[in-house]
Amino acid sequence: MIYAQADSSPYQAIVAVDGSGDYKTVQEAINAVPDGQTKPWLILIKNGLYNEQVIIPKNKPYVHLIGQDKDKTIIHLNLNVGSKLTGKEIGGKTAYWEHSVHNPSSPVYKYEGSVVVVKGDHFYTENISYVNDWGVLSDNGPQALALNTKEDRVVFNKCGMYSYQDTWITTSISNARCYAKDCFIE
Repeated sequence: MIYAQADSSPYQAIVAVDGSGDYKTVQEAINAVPDGQTKPWLILIKNGLYNEQVIIPKNKPYVHLIGQDKDKTIIHLNLNVGSKLTGKEIGGKTAYWEHSVHNPSSPVYKYEGSVVVVKGDHFYTENISYVNDWGVLSDNGPQALALNTKEDRVVFNKCGMYSYQDTWITTSISNARCYAKDCFIE
């Protein structure tokens, strides 16, 4: 009897910062997801430090980001939403301005105010840490989101979420469902 051989991988894409996957950045893999998915699109993210902002657009539902190990698969960026310097900062606390999304000289100028922004429904992720470096390193404000989930049916499983203030902000849609299981939020 002859049996059909199953595809060797359940993943539609593999991300590896060292170049051993289909993509080197998570955002490249997200950009390649077909619009209007009606079933899960699985993206394996190999262990590594992914220093980038990741935006999952509304037209890309059912994105599933699966890491190898939450302590070794890390999506991070150094940004905050601190407003323009006024010259009246208490104790000369101005370091935030260098990494503010409002600073025209900052490498994150005009970025959305979070390391990861999920705008598509049916998002699932596991075994990944989401880190806002500004919040972790400064252990101080201003707002420095690691995650901003804006839609319905969002699931985090065995993930880490790290920052200082407003680490994870969920949608304001009153009937949206957001779940976190076996996660660490700091």
